[in-house]
Order: sequence, then structure tokens, then C-alpha cells
Amino acid sequence: MAAGTFRSQSQWSDAELVAHAQEELPDRSESLELLFARHLPAMVCRARRMVQSQADAEDVAQEVCKNVLRALPDYRPDRPFAHWLQVIVRNACLGRLRRRRREARGLWELRSARPRTTGSPAPDPILRGVLLELLDSLHPGTRDALLMRIVEERPYGEIAARLGIGESAVKMRVARGRRAIADRYLERSPSA
Repeated sequence: MAAGTFRSQSQWSDAELVAHAQEELPDRSESLELLFARHLPAMVCRARRMVQSQADAEDVAQEVCKNVLRALPDYRPDRPFAHWLQVIVRNACLGRLRRRRREARGLWELRSARPRTTGSPAPDPILRGVLLELLDSLHPGTRDALLMRIVEERPYGEIAARLGIGESAVKMRVARGRRAIADRYLERSPSA
């Protein structure tokens, strides 16, 4: 940059912003915030195409921002920042899709263990016993949110009101509970 010429950070190239952000690590900087703001629409768009959900895409974008902050010291300026960022978005989306599949397996197992409305027992009493044991191992707040959502099929807003917490906290507890049950079940399963 020529002497006497001043450009605001918003006019800097990605490479300049990255270099400045790397100098200020481990703190988040204005340079990093500008990079995120500049690339956020593309991040969310790509994530939405991959995970097929706007809410999940926004969650992925937040996760990507955290991952970029951790990985920024290793970024090499010989690669375009936008491409490097899109690789991180792709990896975060793939992780989200893997978790979603694990949670779906756990949800199916939990629903299959739920008693039928006719009062007849669940088709597999052994699975039901294992799942009840796994539910008992969860933190009470997580267990309550999970049971209200999956077994009672209550909406997140109603669960939040009943538990006196925010809706996003309910979603986090339900996801955490599903993941914990699926992981613990797979650890116990001899075929895992």
C-alpha cells in the first residue's frame, strides 16, 4: 500500500484480513469478524444445500466460525481463503449429517421401545429395558426434555415453558440426550 493511502479494513482483501487476524490470535478481531460477515451468506447457502435445513445451516455456520478460529493459525496464504473456508463448511455439514443419522437410529430405537397406545407391551422388552436403563443414566434435565419431545411428542416451545428454559436450550438437551443414548447403546451392542 502506498504511503498516504488509507483503506478501511472493509476494503482489504481476504489475504490481508487473514494475515491481520492471525496476528491478533487468540483473540477475535475486527478482521476476523469482517471475514465472517463477507463469507457468511456463501457459508449458509452451501450448508443449507447440504443439510437441507435453514436452522441446521445456521448452526453449521456458527460451528464453522468456531472451527475457523481454532484452525486459523494453520491457514496457509497460498490457498484461497474462500476455498479453505468452504472445505471447513463441507466438513462441518458432513459431521452434522453423521450426527443426524446416529440420532435417527437412536430415535427409532427409542420409539420402538415406547409402549403402544393400546396398552400392549413394546415389541422387544429387552430393548425397552436397555433403553430405560440408558434414559436413567442421563442428567434429569436432559432426560425430561428428551422424554417430553420423543415419547410425549410435545413441541419445543411447550417443553421450554414447562422446564422454564429457552427453546434453544431444549433443542440442545434433546439433541444431547439422543446422541448420548445412541452412543451408549452402540457401546453396549456387541455388533458395534
